[in-house]
Amino acid sequence: ILDYGSYLGGSSLEWGTSVAVDGAGRTYVAGYTYSTDFPLASNPGNYYSDAFVAIYSETGTLLKSILTGGTAFEKAGGIAVDSSGT
Repeated sequence: ILDYGSYLGGSSLEWGTSVAVDGAGRTYVAGYTYSTDFPLASNPGNYYSDAFVAIYSETGTLLKSILTGGTAFEKAGGIAVDSSGT
């Protein structure tokens, strides 16, 4: 059953590599991006790939995204959460 659909990304390239769902129905997407304007990220990306985690509410609203990386190529290959969202 498809509960919702969404687009995620900025003005460049993104790859989602893993998805997890917690006990409250929040969805966590991990991957990597080349966008410097990735949505809701608190820090701008660079022109190399940065790893990201995006968190969606149980209804599909993007709540938060986190970019992590330096001046090289970073990629998130997987994600796991427990029932409390840790």
